[in-house]
Amino acid sequence: MTELAASLQVNFASREAESPFELVTGDNDQGGASPVQVAFTRLMVTVGGWGSVSFRMNEFTPLQMTVPGRKRVKLYCSERAAQGVTLFVDNGPSSFRVTEQMDLAGISRDITVNTAVSLGRRSEPVVEALTWSGEVRKRLRWFHDQPGVEILQQTIFRDRSGAVVEGPRYDPQRGEFFTRREAFGALVARYAAGFSLFDVVYDNGQSVASPDHFAEMQRAWSSGNITSTEVPPVRIIALSGSKAATGSFERVFWPIGAPIITFSFGYDDDPKAAIQDYLEAPEQRVVKQYDIRDVDGNVVGKGEKWLGFTGVDSSGKTIRFRFFDQ
Repeated sequence: MTELAASLQVNFASREAESPFELVTGDNDQGGASPVQVAFTRLMVTVGGWGSVSFRMNEFTPLQMTVPGRKRVKLYCSERAAQGVTLFVDNGPSSFRVTEQMDLAGISRDITVNTAVSLGRRSEPVVEALTWSGEVRKRLRWFHDQPGVEILQQTIFRDRSGAVVEGPRYDPQRGEFFTRREAFGALVARYAAGFSLFDVVYDNGQSVASPDHFAEMQRAWSSGNITSTEVPPVRIIALSGSKAATGSFERVFWPIGAPIITFSFGYDDDPKAAIQDYLEAPEQRVVKQYDIRDVDGNVVGKGEKWLGFTGVDSSGKTIRFRFFDQ
């Protein structure tokens, strides 16, 4: 009698190596996003009794961060890979001191910026269309953790001769639909895709921009709109074992360069005086260039002065501010 010995080896490591590992940073469907808040000019215009007008303006450094920005990003990966994930943001974490106003006192605390905090695992329904153009197999984009799949729509499938063939079957172990032969057709599937959610805290970009580039960003912000120059995005690297993924998203600021004007009516000591904040409307600034001359009267450059701008309040109402041309 002949004995036959056989063994079966299941390589889970190779299956995990094929598993998706993808950063999704472009949407905001998870909420929680807020821009980097920077110090701004607060021009206080007070119209008091007898028509008197007073002005006050505070000092600040352009793009001086007061509150870091936040953005939630998703990492589509298996639960196994999620256990060892590390996210790196820009050039790495650093400490930043935030001062919060509590009643009449300011409370300062240190927070870490350029870092990502895990918010745990989530899942959400995904609708995905798969089209066969002479193929046999089609894999779901996020097939990890063997999600349950529902077919919402499906066409008749045909071979190259036009004959009707059996529609695709689903292989949950591989996350694939397959046909018995090369086929043409389409289906739409719905399934729950799991992902890890992270809250990213980011700064004003000074840590990644060169000194000259950051100075250019400051000049753009001071001129009224920081987006008029190149703003470095927030860049992320996700690592877990042998897996890696990169992603980025827009670094957002508030305000983007507009001064805020506090316009109050009434007496300075009147606590009931009406106060309203206005942001400068984009592309509405009125300026005038003038010649800069040396002591001998020769023109050595050009200067620019404000003649006025349009302010917009929180309800969308506008008011035009004009300055004397002196």
